[in-house]
Amino acid sequence: MNTNFRIMKRYTKHSLLAGLFVALTAFSNVAAQTYEDVIVAFNEASELAQQGNLSEAIANYERVITLSEQVGSEADEIKTRAQNQIPQLYFIKARDLFNAGSLLEAADAFETAAEEANRFGNQQIAQRSMQTIPLIYLRQGNQYLRNEDHDNALAMYDKALTYNQNYASAYYQKGLVYRQKEELDEALSYFDLAIQIGSQSGETDIVGRSTNAARNFLLVRGVDAMENNRTRPATQLLRQALEYDDQSPEVHYRLAEVYNKQAMWSNAIEHANRSLQLEQGGRTDRAKIYFELGYAYKNQGNESAACDAFSNAAFGSFRAAAEHSMEHELKCPGFNRR
Repeated sequence: MNTNFRIMKRYTKHSLLAGLFVALTAFSNVAAQTYEDVIVAFNEASELAQQGNLSEAIANYERVITLSEQVGSEADEIKTRAQNQIPQLYFIKARDLFNAGSLLEAADAFETAAEEANRFGNQQIAQRSMQTIPLIYLRQGNQYLRNEDHDNALAMYDKALTYNQNYASAYYQKGLVYRQKEELDEALSYFDLAIQIGSQSGETDIVGRSTNAARNFLLVRGVDAMENNRTRPATQLLRQALEYDDQSPEVHYRLAEVYNKQAMWSNAIEHANRSLQLEQGGRTDRAKIYFELGYAYKNQGNESAACDAFSNAAFGSFRAAAEHSMEHELKCPGFNRR
């Protein structure tokens, strides 16, 4: 699951801090020196921000606000400009932590940025910060999942869901955790949630990935059951896989195979023909399907159809078995060993 995101690139340090310095203005009234203190503090904060000393810059902007309140309405404009800078600097701090790979620290920093943005009425930064937090927890969870640290991965995905309960990607990733843990029912339940929520929100990519993951998990389980002669469970698993994707040539082929093992010839023929309709590969990919089709027709007593199917199956690793059936069992008319 790819979780790339870009964090307000327009909030670069230069664009945020350009034009912050204000010229000193002389006043003849008694409050002039106090107002000058506000200007000096503002310019000092701006210098610190430009130098990348963000925490010190924030502290100085807070001091500007305090001094401005002492001066009164005369300093309201400077106070407002300081208030505008503080959420942006908190956002930059969080962004820098993320870019440095300190994901959990970045998540906490974005939460602080959102709190400060709300404090000063900057809804844009508040919203962007809160939207970023679940993405960070998802990425941290993915790192744990790659290391097969299932407990921590699940904890991170659950953390992401506390910030966005309709986060389809988090449900999909939880499904992958349980697939890795070989817990089929749990995995399918989360893939289903990802499909449901992703469909509602128009996230076609996550719907497709969740659908394919569920189908493939069931397909693998079904083939494993069939190879261990557990044909009834295999059939159930493969039919369940078909509920997720009825256009899969591989699932139809495997159903043909398992129905042949149960002597259910008509069912095998149905799924083999459907697999051939859907298969986009070359002769090698189709040979195995024709072999199952020929086997079903042969046992059903339809020798003509069996000969046709086996003639198409006589390729690659299926050639010897197909030709044996045509020559010795079916005695197909016009058969010539190549």
